[in-house]
Amino acid sequence: MKSLKYFHINNVKFNYVLEFQSNHKNDYWKHNAPLIEYCETIGINIPHYCYHKNLSISGNCRMCLVELKNSPKPIVSCAMSAKSCLNNSEIFTNSPLVKKARENVLEFLLLNHPLDCPICDQGGECDLQDQSLFFGVTKKRFYNFKRVVTDKNIGPIVKTVMTRCIHCTRCVRFASEITGTEDLGMFGRGLDSEIGTYVTKTFQSELSGNIIDLCPVGALTSKPYPFVSRSWELKSVSSIDFSDGFATNIQVYLKNNQITKITPEYDSSANATSWISDKTRFAFNGMFSPERVLKGFIITGDNKVAMSNTWKILLDEIILTLYFQDHLNKHFFETKSLHVIFDSNVSLEVLNLLMMFSKKYSFVKLRKSENNLYNNDLEASFLTGNHNNLTNQ
Repeated sequence: MKSLKYFHINNVKFNYVLEFQSNHKNDYWKHNAPLIEYCETIGINIPHYCYHKNLSISGNCRMCLVELKNSPKPIVSCAMSAKSCLNNSEIFTNSPLVKKARENVLEFLLLNHPLDCPICDQGGECDLQDQSLFFGVTKKRFYNFKRVVTDKNIGPIVKTVMTRCIHCTRCVRFASEITGTEDLGMFGRGLDSEIGTYVTKTFQSELSGNIIDLCPVGALTSKPYPFVSRSWELKSVSSIDFSDGFATNIQVYLKNNQITKITPEYDSSANATSWISDKTRFAFNGMFSPERVLKGFIITGDNKVAMSNTWKILLDEIILTLYFQDHLNKHFFETKSLHVIFDSNVSLEVLNLLMMFSKKYSFVKLRKSENNLYNNDLEASFLTGNHNNLTNQ
């Protein structure tokens, strides 16, 4: 970490200089940006848990403390504007006082935090794990029993292990400010504090899966994704969400060329927000569902349904039927129709082939399926424009 020294509004005396435009549209002073955000723009990273740029300021984790000259005690960088702090003053982000404050904060956070790293799905991408390594200490002074918090059932998407919760309230602010559901809240005081639903109910929102990404620890993880893989086993591919009209940028994580999870791409400047819907996040699970139709069906003349052994047998049957119509009995289908049912998520290439197919044969009728469960082109849709990356990996 580097120290941030001798910053003034009109005179910048430091190696890092933020260029201001004359129209002040990118002027952080004018917009009263938090000090932690301004430090990030000039390459100085301040550790934090509760702060998120798309949520309101909470300032309860106290991990982002910095030292302000002539201040009796450290200040919270996420709750203080850069304009007020850097006006004829000095800020230190790596002084002995700041280091000691971070060590004390981490010691309090780890008092009741269980040692679940080997069995936690957040292992390898946990903020508490990383910051304990860089800013924490190896000794401990607490040898009593750790407290235990009852897990909550907040729905089929989010798995809760509330003993790991550090009360950053990101999920609470997300539910209140982004989804507007007010389903989550903080209860109790002191040692009895815990996060849960106000009544015994689920977190009902189409964006509920985003609290999995917001949680800095393993308190909120993906319920359909337990113990599947570690973060270092996955390869990521940038893609675009096909399920909405906003072309949201997403990250598709692969293991053995199989999609394991999907998250929003936070670093993309094209995204207006950092949220994706639950449909975007978990729709790929239908690809591997045992309820999918893996083999074709042939209806015989006596209305009996027979399952074909392979797709080749079914396709050969269709080819023979079309050949019979074209060359032997062109009037056979005048009173009959061949219905081709397709899903709404098929790729443009498949839709184009279906259109050519229906134009060539007048008896072919295209119908859109109301059930999105059986989708053979879902993986191809996610990897549009990235098939070379997938092949190379």
